[in-house]
Amino acid sequence: VVGKLRSADRIARYGGEEFLLLLFNSADAPSVDLASERLRCAVDEHSWSDLAADLKITCSIGVTTGRAGEGVADMLARADAALYRAKAGGRNAVCVA
Repeated sequence: VVGKLRSADRIARYGGEEFLLLLFNSADAPSVDLASERLRCAVDEHSWSDLAADLKITCSIGVTTGRAGEGVADMLARADAALYRAKAGGRNAVCVA
């Protein structure tokens, strides 16, 4: 994933197997979707064989952007719902809320 995100962007473990990716100063929703898809592809295409032979890792991503007057909890709830749609749809996908 190194080199797939901008230096201003931040990724952090949120809990369990969930991570938050904060994309600062993103121009619009399509650019956020594109960044998320690039990240998903980078994880999918990476060779994880140095950890274990034939290891395959994918990720499911729930994407949202902030809305005027919306609190952080509401934004995270929408992203979480999108994440679970990605998982329910077969995983290794990006879903937008």
